Amino acid sequence: MTFLLTPADLGRYNALLTTVTSLFAMSGLGIGLVLQRESAKHANQKNEVLGEMITTGFICMAFCMFLLIVLFTFFHEEISGSFFGDLDPALIKWIPLLALFYFLVQSPLTIILGMGLFKLYSLRNLIEAFITGLCILTFGYFWHLEGVIYGLAISLFVNAGIVWLIFSRSILREQIALRYGNLRKNARRILAQGIPYFVGNTFIGSAANIVLIGLFSRDIGYSELGYLRIGLSLATILMVVPNAIKTVTVTFIARLEVNAIRLQSLQIRYLFFLIITSTLLLVHVLKPIVSLIFGNAYDAGVNVYIMVLLINVFFSLHQILNSFIAGRGELMYSGIINSVIVILYILCAVFLVPHIGINGYYIAFGGSYFLGLVIFLVHEFRTHAYDNLNHIVVFLAGSFLLIAASMIYYSFYPPHLSIDALSVMGILVYALVCYKYLFKEEERIALHQTVLKMRRFIK
Repeated sequence: MTFLLTPADLGRYNALLTTVTSLFAMSGLGIGLVLQRESAKHANQKNEVLGEMITTGFICMAFCMFLLIVLFTFFHEEISGSFFGDLDPALIKWIPLLALFYFLVQSPLTIILGMGLFKLYSLRNLIEAFITGLCILTFGYFWHLEGVIYGLAISLFVNAGIVWLIFSRSILREQIALRYGNLRKNARRILAQGIPYFVGNTFIGSAANIVLIGLFSRDIGYSELGYLRIGLSLATILMVVPNAIKTVTVTFIARLEVNAIRLQSLQIRYLFFLIITSTLLLVHVLKPIVSLIFGNAYDAGVNVYIMVLLINVFFSLHQILNSFIAGRGELMYSGIINSVIVILYILCAVFLVPHIGINGYYIAFGGSYFLGLVIFLVHEFRTHAYDNLNHIVVFLAGSFLLIAASMIYYSFYPPHLSIDALSVMGILVYALVCYKYLFKEEERIALHQTVLKMRRFIK
């Protein structure tokens, strides 16, 4: 797409796609996670009850999505003037239809995850990526930004059909019959669990994304929003393995109702280490990678990509800890803490971005999620007995100092070959120290046993 669109047009596409995903997220009401946890436990309950809960959840989400689409359709001119700046109104009118298609694609996936069909879920992701890429690139080649939107709409429609085919075959195989019954009782139960989590983890965050679009379009520019999308895409690539493990972890804890301290301890050490080292190493080779993959037109955004990658470390670690909390069913606690964090993020962005531009975004995003990460860590260590807690704390403190030093350096100086070489040596020393003093032999054995156990669980 970067060879088909200018940075400004990529930013406009990012604004549209973020709005679409935010509308879907706002329609969820936290129901998806509740249904995933209930589906994970379906072997221990009557399938008739689960069928009623799935039906009720879909009805609630569909009704909420319908209301959001109606509101956006009637007030799109006011919304456009407030958040989209000079974006073509003809493109903005696509948002309700795209949001509906996106809802049809995403809504059944939590049930598939809850039933533990991870291989099928992964296969579906590969098919979706192929179809989406083919449609977007083909139409974008001929009609540029408008063609990308057309391709996205077609790909979502096709993928929705595939997802619902997989979903219907899965529930038939598990002998789960979708039933319309006890609607009020099930709705109260689902919403009572889902809404507290939804407010902090989804709704306020989605609102923050839309506010952020307005701030970029008005005070920073669509080109920087395009650079931001590249940076977040690179961060997503680094998070492929952690996100896959995080998804399995939620279902694993929810279904077995076990004390998963060993699993959580291993994830804090190994996943945190993987995220931090891979991010720091990528930062040092980022410029030639950007030129090769995205084209010379996107070289101007290298500093944006670097800062986004470094800041996203805090967000990624925060999300891993949040998955522990969600898997244990502590949805109220997660919702409250994340509500505070995202509100802080919005307030800081609204105040800082108009005055100091994109640096205000860095401070708002990085500072708020670092605070959330610290709160979750304190909660974990106070409420659960982790082995070698002192080693974990020293590891985290050293890792955070390393990330902070990198942020300070790249905030004032552009990448330089000699400094980067010294930094790489520092990262290697950091990795060796972690390997020698943090990753014990018994932990590596325990990790291997846990992986084998989770493989059997998935099968």
